[in-house]
Amino acid sequence: MPVSSALVFGTPADDGRASLPRAMVARGHHSTATERERLRAGLGAQFDVLAREVTRVLAQHPGLRVPLPGTGPDAVVADLVAVRAYAIGDRAATAAVLREPPVDGDPAFLACLTSGLQRLPCLRGPVFAGAAPQRVPAYTPGDLLVEPTFLTARTARVHAPVEYAICASTARLVGVLGVDRHPPSAGSASRPRDEEVLFETRTTFEVLDVEPLSPTGVRVYLREPGTGRNPSTADTLLHRLRTRAGAAVPGGAAVPGGAARAGAAPLGGDGKGRLYRARRPSTRESSNIQPDAQWRQA
Repeated sequence: MPVSSALVFGTPADDGRASLPRAMVARGHHSTATERERLRAGLGAQFDVLAREVTRVLAQHPGLRVPLPGTGPDAVVADLVAVRAYAIGDRAATAAVLREPPVDGDPAFLACLTSGLQRLPCLRGPVFAGAAPQRVPAYTPGDLLVEPTFLTARTARVHAPVEYAICASTARLVGVLGVDRHPPSAGSASRPRDEEVLFETRTTFEVLDVEPLSPTGVRVYLREPGTGRNPSTADTLLHRLRTRAGAAVPGGAAVPGGAARAGAAPLGGDGKGRLYRARRPSTRESSNIQPDAQWRQA
């Protein structure tokens, strides 16, 4: 995707703090029987079609059947149906709902989707996303940001006017469901395997650094809080991210389709370039987070 010459960059002086939209579903939510029933009713005949596809996947990957706390075996299919429906559906429409929640909206689909993501394999390591917003926020190292939508990223670099290189610790691999919009590449010694991942809504990211990209783009380096809290660890993660960002796509070839969308809101921000800032966790809260994420060689 070519870099736009019409990017408008904010500054710390004019970049306000946006009010985070109301949460329609909590992070880590496990679906209830009522929510799964409403999901089935909402999807209608599509539910049965998707359920058959999910059942075939479960036969190939029985590990996905492990129940979440407080849920029974019947919840597995419904939760993964929601993930599959989201992955092949209109993701932009779902993002719009999360950014401007309707007063009387039914959160059953989002509840099952959130629950379903927790059943998928977790990837810890570098992932990449991109956007082409009308206004780029004034990202500053040390910022803690909250992303209100289900963020899509890939394990190979995504070329876009605004690129994001992220040290992930909670990203979920969706390829196991056979719904990766760009089938994973096999990978090689010089080119990492390319797979799609999703983050839950309201994931928090910390800005590590920001650097310009020729001619008018920008790359933002981030990590999920908990992937190393001391400066030396942050420097190590940043070095690894820079290395992978430079080597992810040899020769500068763009990932087909990528994870960038023209006009999309920037990560951790709204359409006006304002940031959804988060408070820093207390020492007690931080102690409950794993100090270092393992880097999986994708």
